[in-house]
Amino acid sequence: DIASQQFDTAPHDADSGGGGIYPSPEQPWKKLSFFNYYRFFLALTFTAVSLWSRSHDLLGSHNYGLFEACSAAYLLVAVLSGVTIHLRVPTFETQAHLQILLDITILTLLMHASGSVSSGLGMLIVIAIIAGSLLMGGQAARLFAAIATLAVLAEQVVTMFEGSVSAANYTQ
Repeated sequence: DIASQQFDTAPHDADSGGGGIYPSPEQPWKKLSFFNYYRFFLALTFTAVSLWSRSHDLLGSHNYGLFEACSAAYLLVAVLSGVTIHLRVPTFETQAHLQILLDITILTLLMHASGSVSSGLGMLIVIAIIAGSLLMGGQAARLFAAIATLAVLAEQVVTMFEGSVSAANYTQ
């Protein structure tokens, strides 16, 4: 029935056989795979910077140990995500949700380790939200945006209580 399919915007995994925002069952997995390539190269860049950079002026300037640990964890998550995408276990929806939530979490920690909002790493969280919107659509997009907002606000509160930044940074 065309009327009921018109409002079905949730993606379905490849085994579910249809509907959703994707015309073919392969398309959501390809998009998730492309997003994971981006995540892998971003994590590889952060890890390379943490291993070979002698200057900690920008990345990791606030807490270099946290930056190193999160960079390595992000690389490990990207590699493991590549394996689970290839195996298609768990379902597409589960993987997309987990990967976006892990991105928000790890990027927030990297932002904190690099001096909070002023580091500019918060813009990478926006890319994760956009990817989540493109992958999942609908209410999941609003959920990712709300979680990211709360994560950045929580990071600002923690940074303020540590005495690293003033309350004036809330408006950045």
